[in-house]
Amino acid sequence: MVTFVRNTLEKLGINVSLQKNLWYLEPYKLMQRFTKTESPVIFDIGACDGHTSRIFKQLFPQSRVYAFEPFPASFELLQKNAAALANVSAHQYALSNRIGYKNFFVNRSKATNSLLPAQNTNSFIDDHVVFENEISVQTTTLDNFVSENNINTIDILKLDVQGGEKLVLEGASELLSKHVAKIIYSEIWFIEGYKGQPLYHDIAAYLHQFGYLPFGVYHIHYRKDGHQLWGDALFYLP
Repeated sequence: MVTFVRNTLEKLGINVSLQKNLWYLEPYKLMQRFTKTESPVIFDIGACDGHTSRIFKQLFPQSRVYAFEPFPASFELLQKNAAALANVSAHQYALSNRIGYKNFFVNRSKATNSLLPAQNTNSFIDDHVVFENEISVQTTTLDNFVSENNINTIDILKLDVQGGEKLVLEGASELLSKHVAKIIYSEIWFIEGYKGQPLYHDIAAYLHQFGYLPFGVYHIHYRKDGHQLWGDALFYLP
């Protein structure tokens, strides 16, 4: 009966698979399998209001989460949400490759704010990245933050900084060379949504020199013509 139903659905163009065999298609389940401790150290870079930090705490109740968000309005929400979660701290920095201050581009949708100015992509994202304001934000590097806070391990390093992912990784060359970060879960782009931003192959090539390999790409968004826009990628140490 199971085979009959599966064959019938496949004739209709519906593919049926057992969910228990598809854990590698879900990045958070993958992170659970790769993480070797019940109390991982997690960096949520580009935390916005703390939504992803909350997901990490649900997956790893005993985790220690460092959440970073430079935009004042989003950081205020992040602080409130972090205060309601155990062992989650909020830090008002833009992670980059230098310590100091940088111009930060504020757009119509707060989730699209970036250290890089947005540009036209002929896709639905253009309505969300309409420029509204430019402010100065404090920057630091991952290497500096880890050193100042005596952090020896990052079990999960999550990056979602709207085109600035390579800037963050450039500021983490020391910890990457020492394999302090075990899993890297990063937003990646296949088209330049922000001026001068790196694309997926640039991120993969940069991490490869430190021994990190891509495991999979997830949550891909598409333009109407079928062109891939952006998604998320998971990198690991084999």
